Amino acid sequence: EGKYKLLNKLTPDYDYSCRYNGGIVTEPTELDNYEALKMLPHGIKFDNGVTSILGNGVVIDAPALLNDFSVLSQNGIMYKNRLVISDRSNLVTNLHKRIADKLKAIRKDSIWLQGEDVTQSFKPIKMALRVSHLVDDNWTEFEDKYHRVRNTCEQLYNVKLSKEDIEHDFDSFKQLRSLMKNNKLVDDTVVLLNKEIKNKKRVIVEDASSSSMDIDTGL
Repeated sequence: EGKYKLLNKLTPDYDYSCRYNGGIVTEPTELDNYEALKMLPHGIKFDNGVTSILGNGVVIDAPALLNDFSVLSQNGIMYKNRLVISDRSNLVTNLHKRIADKLKAIRKDSIWLQGEDVTQSFKPIKMALRVSHLVDDNWTEFEDKYHRVRNTCEQLYNVKLSKEDIEHDFDSFKQLRSLMKNNKLVDDTVVLLNKEIKNKKRVIVEDASSSSMDIDTGL
């Protein structure tokens, strides 16, 4: 609660409002009518020149982000030209969620483990699905990469995605891809922010989980 009171007060005075890690947040951004945004940073609330960033350490849950866009639209809040999503951000799939379920069942403890944690773990083993893959002009290449990762993991982790799981993933990804491309939401946020910081722009950053748990910080 204290964190968001501070963000409400500070964010309007900054040029960029950024999230750099995590996925769906447990303490979502709230609009004035108390509707919740589970992925987007605080700055998206303020239509005063603040640009919102989802950085390369954020893992994108497509249904959650689509819901955020729907909530914004229903409340008359524009996000075109006000939001940038890193092309290096990784995508959460039903495969990651099934693997997380299996790991929790094997461990039989209260460990906090979600699909987004498994998604993060795929980075160093070079099996990540990135936003850059999703917005590539060739949709078939994205489908092929998805199925290569799925086939490998079904054998490696002994999990099996249902036809409904796969269809749900592709339906969500197609919708998200269309919104991202039509509104030109994707860019290299590392290059963008480095340039803007050199230009003396002000950047406020909020995290979603401990930075020590974030692979992109090198830990």
